[in-house]
Amino acid sequence: MNDGRDCVEATEMEDEEDTPLLIVHASPSRDHSLQRFDDSDDSDDELEGSGSRTKKCRFVRKNPLLCLLLFASLVVLFIAFALKPLQDSLAKTKHKRSRPSFITEACQIYCHGDLLDAVQSRGLFDDDKTFVDMPLKTDAASVMSAFKDLGQDYTTDALADFVDQHFAAAGSDLLSVTPVDWHRTLPFAKDIKNKTMAHFASSVHNIWPKLSRKSSPAVQENPGRHSLFALPHPFIMPGGRFREQYYWDTYFVLRGLVFCDMFETARNTVENFAHVIHQLGFVPNGMRVYYATRSQPPLLSAMVRLLHNVSKDDALLKELAPALAIERDYWTLPPCPINHTKTLSRLNITLKPHTKCRNASKSITITTPDSDVTFARYFADTDLPRPESYGVDVKLADDRHFVDKRRRQLFRDLATGAETGWDFSSRWLSSSDDLASIRASSIVPVDLNAILVDYDRNLAFIADKLGWTNGSDYRSAAEARAKAMMKTMYNSTTGRWNDLLLPDGQQITDRYSAAAYVPLWANITQDKTVLNQVLASLQASTGLLKVGGVVTTQLKTTQQWDSPAAWAPLQLLLADGLAHMDNTTAKDVRHSIMCRFLNSMALGYNNTGYMFEKYDAFQPGQSGSGGEYTPQLGFGWTNGVMLTMMRELADDYDSVCKPFI
Repeated sequence: MNDGRDCVEATEMEDEEDTPLLIVHASPSRDHSLQRFDDSDDSDDELEGSGSRTKKCRFVRKNPLLCLLLFASLVVLFIAFALKPLQDSLAKTKHKRSRPSFITEACQIYCHGDLLDAVQSRGLFDDDKTFVDMPLKTDAASVMSAFKDLGQDYTTDALADFVDQHFAAAGSDLLSVTPVDWHRTLPFAKDIKNKTMAHFASSVHNIWPKLSRKSSPAVQENPGRHSLFALPHPFIMPGGRFREQYYWDTYFVLRGLVFCDMFETARNTVENFAHVIHQLGFVPNGMRVYYATRSQPPLLSAMVRLLHNVSKDDALLKELAPALAIERDYWTLPPCPINHTKTLSRLNITLKPHTKCRNASKSITITTPDSDVTFARYFADTDLPRPESYGVDVKLADDRHFVDKRRRQLFRDLATGAETGWDFSSRWLSSSDDLASIRASSIVPVDLNAILVDYDRNLAFIADKLGWTNGSDYRSAAEARAKAMMKTMYNSTTGRWNDLLLPDGQQITDRYSAAAYVPLWANITQDKTVLNQVLASLQASTGLLKVGGVVTTQLKTTQQWDSPAAWAPLQLLLADGLAHMDNTTAKDVRHSIMCRFLNSMALGYNNTGYMFEKYDAFQPGQSGSGGEYTPQLGFGWTNGVMLTMMRELADDYDSVCKPFI
């Protein structure tokens, strides 16, 4: 099994997009024009030299066609040899895209290096993310030169003065902006019969302008001075320390925006992702250069389908399909051979499945008794500390005396854990509450692969809708992955899908989480026996459904993606999944999830005036806890989930929810 670990490419970005073909036109030149041989009798008089030349000219006159063919062949050979260096250059350009220059420039400040290490190691800020969100006041090279001039024996106060001199405030390169399609009145407020919930939903709708941002013109003018990407459109940020646009958060934000008639804002946000994909070849974790070594759960195709479901605009599909094809490569291309130095992925606008390879591949093949099966895993393309959590990562490695390979592996797994969106959880740990035991890159997640089933089905839909002929290719890929998941991940005894542990691909059965039910969202099976088993396990007294919603895992730890946390995205994914099951019990469980979480959000807002990043599944209205940072307010995806659930239950919230709260 080749898991791609030895193929990590640290300095080159994968080429997920075709370089436009360069067409070279030969322009006529007076100094280098081709001279025409004239076959008149006067031509002999113009020739100088020996009789051999005269014989050559007679040969030409007697065999004009043969001479013309020989001459043409010589010209073709000359052009071929002359243009070979150019052709070689184009071939390399076609299959390899260099890291964008602004990232290279900015990363010497924000991604790695002595200055980053000095500031984060000395703890100048309570939150490591503060420093890497601070724009430079001048170019990166000048700042690094000035830092070198500080010498080796500077004090912490001198370093703090240096930062004040050369950096602006964190977030100062972002501008607040009211969304152009936001209106003070929630469009469906009048449909909500429960007046308390109507007021609550209207209050949440009024948070959108507070979370709306756009990058300042300074970012576009001097991108190398910012960790922030210069995005073409405004966006909705999560809130709190999360000032930028994030990947998987956005799907749940969009779910709420469309019910607020904020389609333009929703579309702009997706187009921002497409813009970045065409630069980098994937959607980073968040829209900062220091996130460019990892992604997050790939929900972009679901966002595009959501926009199309609302607008019915096929032109939108045609516009965004190339970006989706590029991203699919990022998640599905197989590993390149060991020591392979170039990536061969390229954009295929017709959405034909790719057969190229990728370094730092997320594709993994597991050998089973019957056959080999291919899945995807999370795998960050770095073995350095996360810049936004630098001090935390270094301290963890230092405390355990990790050095060399073990230290680098820890840093890779921490970044990989962040890529999962579940940072962090006992789900990724070999020892349930010991973060140093993280093994995220050695786990094949059930929810990631369920999302990729949905991804390929969405690509099949787009291909069919646009009249392309290969929708069946994507549909077959989706069904093959779904079949493999049923074969290797589903456990009929427990009624759950389980993550797999590499290298052998054994199911992890000693712990479980809400991710075990995400395959319902992707609708990977219609087998009623299986669905009934899954439903029974979700309802079980030892299951995850609590008074405040679905708890993230069954283990209570100090990690934030464990018990007692109830996260908004998981509530909606499971509620959506249960909607695929056509029976009364599933409908009741679905309503119980929605009603309990709506009640918890309403209680929390009524008591504090805030929407939380996460909630306590056992204490409705209370914020969740745990993790590397204090609980954040805002909060983008929570707001989107609340508005989505409330829109569905607007007419009958009281009658539906009374049994559950």
